[in-house]
Amino acid sequence: MEYIFKKILSDTDIEQIESFYNSLDHAPIEQHPLWFKTVEPKDVNYFIAYENTEVVCYSVLIEKKIGPLKFAEIHFGPLFQDPEHLISSLIAITKYYRKKLFLYLTVQLARITDATTDYIEAKVYQAAKFTNTFDRNNWSSIIINLDEDLDTILKNLRSDHRRSIKKAEKANLKIRHAESADDIKELAAIYHKMESFKKFDSHSIAHIESFFTRIYEFITKKDKGYVILVTDDAGKILGGIINVLQGKRVRIFKGGAEKKKKNVPLMHTAV
Repeated sequence: MEYIFKKILSDTDIEQIESFYNSLDHAPIEQHPLWFKTVEPKDVNYFIAYENTEVVCYSVLIEKKIGPLKFAEIHFGPLFQDPEHLISSLIAITKYYRKKLFLYLTVQLARITDATTDYIEAKVYQAAKFTNTFDRNNWSSIIINLDEDLDTILKNLRSDHRRSIKKAEKANLKIRHAESADDIKELAAIYHKMESFKKFDSHSIAHIESFFTRIYEFITKKDKGYVILVTDDAGKILGGIINVLQGKRVRIFKGGAEKKKKNVPLMHTAV
C-alpha cells in the first residue's frame, strides 16, 4: 500500500475521495473532503491510502499547536471498508506523527463498538500502545433502527420519550422541510436563543447564521441531508433539526427549539 499526506487536495484527489466516501455504508460528514474547506474553514492535513491506485482508506487530520507542543486529531475516522486497511493506515499515521515529533495523536473511530472494533484496537495496540478515553463526544443519546416499523420504534423508546411524543401529537404541531435561506436564518436565531438560555458558550447570532447557512448549502448541493422544521398552525417556526446523511445512516447534526415553548416537546416532534 502507498500512504500519502498532503495539505491541499487536487481536483483528481477530491473526485477519487468523494467516490470512495459515497461508496461507504457509514461516512461521517466531518470526513467529507470538502467539509473543512467550505463549511468549517480550517487548515487541515489529509491522509490517503492507495492500493493499486485505488483509495482504500482516507482521513482528515486536524493538527494543533500550543507553544512548542504539537497534537493531531482524527474526528470520526479514518474511513475504510477493509479493517486491515484501517489497521495498517493507523500505524502509518502514528509513525508519521512520531517522526514529526507530535506529542500525541487522538483517534475517534467512526463506528459503533463491536467485535470488529475490538479486533482493530487489539491489532493497532500491538504496534502502537495507546490509552482509551471516554467522554461526551463518544456516544449518541439514542440510535433508532429505521428498518423497523413505526410501532416497533415507538415501543422501543423510553417511556418518557413516548409520553413526549403523545404530548407533541396533541399540540397539533406541523412539520415541513426548510425551503429557503430565510428558513435557515430563523432556525439559527432560535438556536442562538437556546444556547444563551442554557448558558452554553454561545457564539454571536451572525456566526451561527453563517454556519447554519453553509451547512444547508453544502448538504443541499451534495445531497447529504435536509432540515426539518416544526411550526405552529400559523406557520411560525418554533424549532427544527439539521439532518446529515452518512451512507446508510442519518445523523441529527444540530437542532434547536424556541425557549418560550419549553413545555412543548418540539424536538420530539422533529425526531
